[in-house]
Order: sequence, then structure tokens, then C-alpha cells
Amino acid sequence: MKHFTILIMIALPHFLFGAGGLFQKMKPGTHAYVVDGRQDGLDARLSLQALQGLINQEVAEVYVLNDQHHREQLDLAGRAIEALPTTSGKHPGLRALFGRFKQRVQKLNVYDPEKDWTFYLSLMDGAQNHGIPVTKEVKDMLVAQFDWNGTIVDFRNRWKDRLEAYDWAIESLLPPAEKKVLLVGSYHMRMFDYAVASRSFVFWLDFTKDREIAQIEKIIKAGGYGVGVSLMGYANNGDAANILVNKFGVGYVTSDFYANGSFWASFPSKTYTQRKGKAVAAENGKVYVSLIWSDGDNLQFDQNMLYKAWKDPSRGSIPVGTALSPALQELNTPLMDYFYDNRTPNDELIAGPCGFQFIYTVHFKKELYPRWLELNREWVRDAGFHTGSLWWTRYPSPSYDLYTKTTALDGIFHNFNDIGNEVIVENGVGIFREYITECRDAESVYRDLANVPANPMAPEFRAQKVIQPYFLPNGYAMLKGVADRLHRDFPGKYVFLLPSDFVASAKQYYDSPAGKTARMSGTKGIKKQTALGQAIERADFPTRNTPEERRFLHHDNRSNIDKDHRFADQQASWTYRFDLPDDTHRASLTLDIAGHYLVSVSADDQAWTTVLRSDKVNPQIGRAHV
Repeated sequence: MKHFTILIMIALPHFLFGAGGLFQKMKPGTHAYVVDGRQDGLDARLSLQALQGLINQEVAEVYVLNDQHHREQLDLAGRAIEALPTTSGKHPGLRALFGRFKQRVQKLNVYDPEKDWTFYLSLMDGAQNHGIPVTKEVKDMLVAQFDWNGTIVDFRNRWKDRLEAYDWAIESLLPPAEKKVLLVGSYHMRMFDYAVASRSFVFWLDFTKDREIAQIEKIIKAGGYGVGVSLMGYANNGDAANILVNKFGVGYVTSDFYANGSFWASFPSKTYTQRKGKAVAAENGKVYVSLIWSDGDNLQFDQNMLYKAWKDPSRGSIPVGTALSPALQELNTPLMDYFYDNRTPNDELIAGPCGFQFIYTVHFKKELYPRWLELNREWVRDAGFHTGSLWWTRYPSPSYDLYTKTTALDGIFHNFNDIGNEVIVENGVGIFREYITECRDAESVYRDLANVPANPMAPEFRAQKVIQPYFLPNGYAMLKGVADRLHRDFPGKYVFLLPSDFVASAKQYYDSPAGKTARMSGTKGIKKQTALGQAIERADFPTRNTPEERRFLHHDNRSNIDKDHRFADQQASWTYRFDLPDDTHRASLTLDIAGHYLVSVSADDQAWTTVLRSDKVNPQIGRAHV
């Protein structure tokens, strides 16, 4: 009997399987007409971006300089460059581009800067009808200088308020709009060229006001936006925006100051590869550290701050992971090429939270979550990433279990609820706490790592995300200085690894006989044991007045809580009580503690024995057997 295969494709509204086709692409040109927009006023820059997007609808050939390093990036593109000459006077960039391409502009839509909705509606109408938004002053300038005689439409007083205006937009502008992305952004956003070139719906509404929230939901429902659609730009409240759009399966791709999106989206989409993590043999008493730059999920950080950070001559002197957005596979392959082509052996590219989009799993529509996971696996894999961050997903939970079952990542740096410092392996994926604390300067990085206790019974693994904008322009040199200082102050204690090597080393250790023994005997909290040594109970909790801690808190003598831990000044103290079975002859206690402290134990709350001491010079306490 002959066998044959039938391939069936089932199309879902606005949902594409595989890493491709989720963002609007533009037709590539052979030239780049470059215009310098840095001397233009705000109103003219808005019109300039819209005009750039209008031209790039047909062929992506216009590039606007907003910063000097944007010219460096243009040189990476490999296209012939023609700089449009500018003259003195007001708004030279807009005048130069309008003068070169005025025949493409059939409409000038006049908006009122004091009524922001008139700008957004005039922008969308122009994208669909060969026009651009202009203020009255800019309109008068263009008409007078270029003897332009097209259609002029006044958008300034057509609606009484923004809600009425967006009701009109839902009826008139949303139906023909492209539905792959939805854009939100203030006047200062640099994404308007991409909004126009892609003919996408763009708005500015308040995600914290009930009436405007209702209007945003009306837009999403009317447009049929769902899984695979990205909210781009940046809202007035990023958390509130994510929470709202996640209810519909829409994810966030933050990109507020990402520039020339319509030009960069014309390059062919690509996939990428990196080597898998290489494990080192982890040793007891050592602390293994992975340093990671923050904010790479935001396209503007990839294009600006992280790009600048990679210019540091010290890059490569210490292992550091750089988070990037997988969306660059479609939206800006020359930039992704730059990071891949310029890696040193001490650089690794990883996924920012939570993969190809930033979502809040706790608010994401459950019925749509499996579809999102399929997309995420493909995008993360095709970006070549082996590690990444996961935020706003509680561990343990069914959502976390689904993520680890479906992800292409080998390791996750977790940032939501407290999971402690012990390595977790779920469905073959290593899970690590992402922050010790949030580090915004070199001293805080040093302090946090110096306070990690060396455990003589097992190796310790600590991931530390570093807030990248605070480390320009010489962040790598600063981190290398921290590492050198730690090696000098604590010889032999620290080993710095790339994220994938860090993950592989931790998983290898905990899969080894020594690691399994260490996990069974416990490295955190207190574990009760029978006379035969069989573990029967374990208590593990953060000391910041959580329900888990209060279960064991026996007496509190004026201790206090800050955001991370419990502390006691002067004569203050606190006591934990653990009720052990009668046949228990031994228990292990491990504390992370810093400052001047005595730790004492008692069997009857009367006679106390000091078992551990801590001071500011040696803020580490290992294991006590009590």
C-alpha cells in the first residue's frame, strides 16, 4: 500500500505560525536619500517623519538623521547614499525632503498641537490618502516656498473631544488600516514614519482613565487585533498598557525612540544561530556569576544605548549577556547583523522579557496563551537565543509550566515572585532569580555580589541584571573593575560566565551525584531529618514578612522590614520556631545575612547557644547543624 502526506494550513485571524510575517515589511530601494532632521522644530519633525513614511510606502529610500550614530548604522546597510542638501532657515530638514518629493504629497492635513487627537487622525488619514499632517505655520511655509497647490484639509475643529474623534477614526480609518501592528505614542515618539509606511492605526489615549480605556478596547475589538499583533511605541503607562492589551492576546514591543523603522523594515528577514552553552565543573565554595544588560526588549535601546555600549573598548574583557528583541529578525536585520558580527568570545545575545513580545502572563487571555507560546518558541529559536528573561509569570504555576514545556530556551532569568536563590530545573529548563537587587552603579554591583555567601557544601549560582543606561559610555570597563575588585578582595571565590555557560554549568552540577546530594540535604532554610538521615520536611522562605515567614515567626522584639529583608537594630531581635519530630537528631540551617548579628539556638526557649556570627567585614554565614 502506498502512503502519502497531505499538508494542511489552517489560517487564524491575524495569527501566523512560524517566525515571520508578523510585522509590516517595505519594498527595498537601491538608494538611501538622507536628510538631517536635527535642526527642525518639533512640529516640523513630526511632519518630516510622516513624509518619510509616505515616501517609503512605495520604496524604502528615505533615511532621517536623528542622532550621529544613526549615520554609522546607515553605513552598515550597504546602500548607495545621497545626502539631500539643506539650506539655512527654519525647519531645513523638512524643507529639503518636501522639495525633493513634493509631487508625492497630494494632501496637507492641518492639525492643532493643543488637541493631540487631531494630529493622530490627520496622520492616519494622510497615510491612507497620500497626505501628511502639518500645523498651520508649517502648511503656510510649504505652500509659500514650494508653490504647492494640492488639497488642504482642516482637522482642527471637527470633533469636540478625543473620544468623539476616535469614534470617527474607528468608523473611517480603522477598516482600511493594516492590522499587523497597533501603535501608541506621544509627540516625541520616532515611530511615526513606520506608522505611516505600514498604514497602521496609531493613537494616544490614557491607559489609566476609565473612559479612555473603554475607547482603547473599542479600537482593539473593532480591528480584530489578537495573537501575533504587537502594540508598538510606548504608552503613558507601560504596565497598564500591557495589562489591557494582553486581555486580547496582543503583546508589547516597546519602541518609543526607535527611528527610521520604515527604512530598516525593508531588509530581508533572517534567522541566526549561536553556540550552545558549555558547562564548567562547578566547585563547592565558589560563586558563579552571570552579568546581563537590561532593557534589550525595547527596540530603541537596541538601536541606541546598547549599540553605544558595544563601542566600549573594554567589551570582551568580561563575560556579559546582551538582551535584544527577537523582532529585529524582521524589523532591522542590519542591526542584528551588527551585534552578531561584532561579538567577542565574552559576548552572548539573549532574549529580553518575555521573548518575541513583552507580555504579562498573569493578565494574558488563557485561551490564547498556547498560540502565543508557539509563536514565541519560533521567534526565540530563529533569533539564535538560548537564554532569556521571563517577567510577570508566577513560579510555580500552570503558565510557567507551559512556558518551560514549549520554549526553545535552555535557561530563564526569572523576575516576578521571589523564588529564592536555589537553582530550579523545570521541564529541562534552568530557572534563576534575575536580580540580586536592581543595580544602577558599579558600587551596587560590587556590594550585591560581595554579599553572596560562599557555601562550603555546594557552589552558588547568581544572575545579576545591570541597568544599562546608567553604565554609559564605559559599562564594560566598569563591570571589569567590579570583577577585578571581587577577585582581589575574595581570591578564588568568583567565576564569571556567559548566560548560556552559566545555565549549562548549573544544570550539569545539579544533575551530578554531588548536586543531587546537595539538593536533598538542602542549601536554604531548615530541613528536618530522621535518625536514618531521610529528609522529611523543609522550610524555605524570604525574610520580609511573607505568609511563609510568619508561619515560623515565634517572637518579634522590635525588628523592621525594608523591601528586601527583615533587620534588627541595637537591642532588637526576632525568633523563629521550628517544631521537629521526637526522633530528629539533626537539622541544617542556612541564612543569608549581613551586618553585626549573632544567631543562637535553643531547645526550650531558655538556654541559648550562639552558633553563627556575622559582621560587616565578613557578611557571610554558612550552614549550622543544630
